[in-house]
Amino acid sequence: MLRHGLTDWNIEHRFQGNTDIPLNDAGREQVRGALTEFAALASDGVPVDGVVSSPLVRAVESGKIIAEGLGVPYLGAYEGLQERGFGELEGLVATPSWWRMPAAVRTRRLSRVRSLWRVP
Repeated sequence: MLRHGLTDWNIEHRFQGNTDIPLNDAGREQVRGALTEFAALASDGVPVDGVVSSPLVRAVESGKIIAEGLGVPYLGAYEGLQERGFGELEGLVATPSWWRMPAAVRTRRLSRVRSLWRVP
C-alpha cells in the first residue's frame, strides 16, 4: 500500500484532508522511487494484478505511475480509500507549535474542532 507522493500543501504543512491537491514534481519522483519496492514484491512471487486508488487526483496519479511502472492495469478509484476530511481546517497551515504538541493532544483538539463543525 502506498499513500501518495508529496504535494505543495505537504511542504507548506497545510491540512489537506479530502481537498483535491495534485502531486508536485518531487511527489512524482517519490512514487517512481517506490516502484523498486513494488517490483521486489512481484519478483518475490506476490501477485500484482492491478492498482486501485482513492479518487483524489494525487492518489489517482500515484496509482497510475505505479501501474504503468509495473506493467499492470490501473483499475480505477475506490471511494472507500479517500482521505478523511478536516472540514474548515483544510487549507490552514499547521504551525510549528502544533507539531510540537503530543499526538494525543493534537488528536483531541482535532476531534473537538470536527465535532464543533460537524465534520464527518
